[in-house]
Amino acid sequence: MTTEQAAYDMDFIRHLLGLDKVTYMGYSYGTWLGAWYGSLFSDNIERMVLDSATDSTQKSIQALYNAAHEGRDRQFRLHMINWISRNDEVFGLGTDPEAIWKRYFAATSTPEKSLAAQYAWNAVNGPAAFSNPIGYRAVGSLVAGIIAEGEAPSKPVVPAESAARVVDQTELTDEQRAAAHKRLALLAAPHKSKPGEPIRGKYDYVIEFTACTDGQWTQGLDYWEDFHKRTAPLAPLSEQFGLLVTPTCAFWPTESKMPTQDDSFPETIVLQSELDSMTPFEQGWAAGTGLPNTSLIAVDNESVHGVFPYGTEEVDRPVIDFLLGGDRPAQTIVAAGKPLPLEQSTYESWTPLDENAEHGTEAPLFTDPTIPAETGVVREPRS
Repeated sequence: MTTEQAAYDMDFIRHLLGLDKVTYMGYSYGTWLGAWYGSLFSDNIERMVLDSATDSTQKSIQALYNAAHEGRDRQFRLHMINWISRNDEVFGLGTDPEAIWKRYFAATSTPEKSLAAQYAWNAVNGPAAFSNPIGYRAVGSLVAGIIAEGEAPSKPVVPAESAARVVDQTELTDEQRAAAHKRLALLAAPHKSKPGEPIRGKYDYVIEFTACTDGQWTQGLDYWEDFHKRTAPLAPLSEQFGLLVTPTCAFWPTESKMPTQDDSFPETIVLQSELDSMTPFEQGWAAGTGLPNTSLIAVDNESVHGVFPYGTEEVDRPVIDFLLGGDRPAQTIVAAGKPLPLEQSTYESWTPLDENAEHGTEAPLFTDPTIPAETGVVREPRS
């Protein structure tokens, strides 16, 4: 099913329910679907909230997938490692984020060590922390374990065995650790094909088949090999995770494209956190400032994917009022992010957002992790 077909199906459901108008709330990929639905059936939509948004001003969703690699590494470098450095008493990696980052990639610099790190991340479900910093505590111990394993006295590295030792050092419950070892065994299981025979398996990554029809992706192997070659130095963690591979969409022609939005587009609020890695900030900012009849709520120094409900009046009240029939905010709101786990204050992870939720400069490689956030401090507990 294409996104266009899904939009028609949604409106058919509205008709079957006997509703003249509906309110739409979409998260992540649902923001792309929402923009498509809002473009085709604006007369049937009262209002929309698009949370952690794709750049639906583009004709193809390729721009999101291209941006996600650097977005992931940006969160790792400027947010996650800054937090690890502020909590040296817990993780013992020092207080200099640049030094920690360099140690991590030095400790995973060989193909075997890099594969062991990839196994460890996936075994403990570490990438989930990029969606919600509640997982930072476990990932901090994971990063410390990967560095310790990689810096251990030189010996032949067996990736699965190395990853197993890292799993045992990661802060997990007994149940989580047992599950991690089971996942690791599956990840490291040898293929049963004979030499020279093709490796066969079931490919069921449904989201990619859907994404391939959401506007024409650049076709051909040459473009993608060049793109990944250029991206690898900017996104070394994404490369280590094995994500810089030629997508199925490189060979999937389509005539589908995001409809053009005009002044009939529904009244909409876009919510976006600054350090989101799955829908990077530039994506949400472009939607929040580029779609017609749309306002942006940007949460500074926050990385959660799926903002609402956030738990602060500054973020939640405008959305609640809007959903209950009130007006959307007249201008961009830049809201304060919550303190990260183990902390009582919020710190500047990137550079301050101005009143238009713009940085003004490109993302720096590293920042001082001890600078207090300029958008204020909230004390609500993170949940």
